[in-house]
Amino acid sequence: MFTGRKNLPGLKLGGSIAVEGVGRLERNRLTLLNPAYTLS
Repeated sequence: MFTGRKNLPGLKLGGSIAVEGVGRLERNRLTLLNPAYTLS
């Protein structure tokens, strides 16, 4: 399970990111399990 990050190497303010994974609600928040991300 991905516990979250405050920053991702290579991602800067104004950049974009595409995220793919299994989403589910947990404690009224959307959580992604095993996310894969692509910086674009």
